[in-house]
Amino acid sequence: MYSVAEEAVRQATTEDNGGNFWCYALVEGGLYSLVFCEGRLVYWSEERGVGGESASLEAYLRRIRCFLKTDVLFSRIGHFAEMELQFRFDRRNFKKSARNPFWKEVNLRGVRRSSHLEVPWKMLGTVLLLCLALLYELWVYREKDSLSCKDCVEAAPVELLPAPETLESAEPVEKDYVEKLFAEESAVVRKKCSLPDFRLNGVVGEKLAMFTVAAEYRVASPGDSIGDFVVESISRAGMRLVCGDSVVVRGVGDE
Repeated sequence: MYSVAEEAVRQATTEDNGGNFWCYALVEGGLYSLVFCEGRLVYWSEERGVGGESASLEAYLRRIRCFLKTDVLFSRIGHFAEMELQFRFDRRNFKKSARNPFWKEVNLRGVRRSSHLEVPWKMLGTVLLLCLALLYELWVYREKDSLSCKDCVEAAPVELLPAPETLESAEPVEKDYVEKLFAEESAVVRKKCSLPDFRLNGVVGEKLAMFTVAAEYRVASPGDSIGDFVVESISRAGMRLVCGDSVVVRGVGDE
């Protein structure tokens, strides 16, 4: 889908539209939308359960048009030329689009990527662990054999000394003093979380968050760190960051 849209945008880009396009296609009950700014893909979405009726499709299209006009990032661009795609799956197009850096760090299928050498390395590691375990068992067996003695003389039992009497003069520890020490230690152990000032410009398919920190444009996905906080989840409305017990929810356009 992305490869077909990119080729169509490249052919239709002129000085008038500046490469700003909104491409959409209805495939097997799903409405796919791809937004291009200056010829580069910056947003994509998938709406499931869209019927083939013209009224149902038009309702979804009106909602996306409203989103492009009201979004903080896209509203600055203004007009997006609309383009309906005629999509047909092609393996060559899939391989071509997969090389684009936009999808490099995004795992859309939820399957962990693995290299061809991963399985041999796992097998080699398992064999090494088994060899180390066997060597350890042999070493323990030899140590036990060398320490065994048939003619060893049993040592005399050791007399246990009586427990010392509790000093009656010992002063009891005050409860308030113990609570004060606990509070001071807890304050030291408690993690201090800092979050730099940033503006959330927009989200991409609930997978990526585009934000600006100190006039620097950045992109984050779930699991990435912003300051001491970690991106827990990304939704259409914004993203959620956590740091220990601290939780920060930042909406699109918030600073």
